Amino acid sequence: MPAIVDLSHTITEGMKTYPGLDGPVIKDVMTRQQSFRAMEGASSFSIKSIDIVANTGTYLDTPHHRFETGYDLSELDLTKVTNVPGVVIQHSGPQLDPHLIADVDVHGKAVLFLTGWSSFFGTESYGASHHPFLSTALVEALVEAGPSVVGID
Repeated sequence: MPAIVDLSHTITEGMKTYPGLDGPVIKDVMTRQQSFRAMEGASSFSIKSIDIVANTGTYLDTPHHRFETGYDLSELDLTKVTNVPGVVIQHSGPQLDPHLIADVDVHGKAVLFLTGWSSFFGTESYGASHHPFLSTALVEALVEAGPSVVGID
């Protein structure tokens, strides 16, 4: 039976995101008390606004983030990245290289690299320049192997 595995971090007011970027701002647009009065006591609800940088917390990225002519999230077929088998590859070094997938069938799968970096989430270190990264050679090997989605903590 398919399952949804939630890998996201909780988004909170003012949380640290990336150095130099503002944290989320969450405001009341209409409180329960205001809506109760507006609905003449028939019901109540809460409406909030969220001002947030698009790549806050755990997010799904597309080629447009780096390449002007790449497709953006609105053009992504979500069936390609949901309800797919996955593989977790652990690696603790800063650079991730092709040997990590050499003996792994990643075609059509969600390939998730677990580096331990998520332990820094919410700290100044999280956005530091020494975070783990996929080498060009690994990216090329992944493109050739054809995973459905690639993730890194």
